[in-house]
Formats: sequence, C-alpha cells, structure tokens
Amino acid sequence: METSVNLQDPFSYSMWPIVLVEVILISLTFTIILLVINGKNKREVKKIEPKQPLNVDAKKSKANAKGTYLRKIEAIEMKYRSGELSKRACYQELSGCVREFVYMVTGVNVTTCTLMDIQGLKMPNLEMLITDYYHPEFAKNTEYEVEQAIMEAKRVVNTWN
Repeated sequence: METSVNLQDPFSYSMWPIVLVEVILISLTFTIILLVINGKNKREVKKIEPKQPLNVDAKKSKANAKGTYLRKIEAIEMKYRSGELSKRACYQELSGCVREFVYMVTGVNVTTCTLMDIQGLKMPNLEMLITDYYHPEFAKNTEYEVEQAIMEAKRVVNTWN
C-alpha cells in the first residue's frame, strides 16, 4: 500500500526558531540568577560610622552628657515608681535614653538601630544592655525586673569611656 504523504528529512527544517528559543531561555535564566545575587548583596548589614569625631572638649561634654542622662534615667525611674509608666514603657524609655546618650558622646546614631546593627558596632556595654531590654521592651507582659534594668542603664552611662 502506497501513501500519499511524503516525509521530510529532519534536517530540512529550519533550526533558527529552536536556537532562538534556547538563547532566550538561557538569557532569562542568567538574568534571574544575577537578580538573586544582587538582592542578597543589598540585604547585608550596613556599616554605621560616626558623623564627627569628638573634639578637644570631649571630656567636659562627656561628663556633662553623663550628668544629664543620669538625671533623665532618674526621672524615668520616678515616673515608673509613681505608676505613670508600665514596665514595658519604662524599658522603652530607658532604651531610648541610653541610645540618645551613646549618640551624644560618640556621634554614632544608634537611636534607630536594630539589635543586629548594634551588635556590628563593637560597643559591648550598649549591646549587652539593649539585648537585655529587647524582650521586655516588645512584650506585653514581662517578668523582668525594672529596678535591675534601671541600675544597668545607670552603670552603662557611668562607665562609658
């Protein structure tokens, strides 16, 4: 039995559409890989540098800042003892106060830093304090002792070099 259909050789078809599709797929894959790699690089922790070095009167200004911020910590303590502040609010105010102090004496703006940012700054006293404050600062209820936190905040301010 004879057929009326004639088959063509596979090589008689044009290869350009197949090559074009392969080139497009390879290009898309390469582009996606580059975007993923660039996305990971952007998520790295940023380095925080001091805005300005301390001047010659640094010892005077540091002593003044210590006195000012110790008074602020005492004011926070009085508000807590009088019932104006909850434990959580007290921890938040203490954290903000100590962060402002560090910003004043070093020029490094830690007021908006996350814990991970602070860990990268190599300031062990601040890192330890903020680590201790993190849970009670964000928890609704906490069993942490505010009196101990107040003493630690005063210690960090007093011993800051």
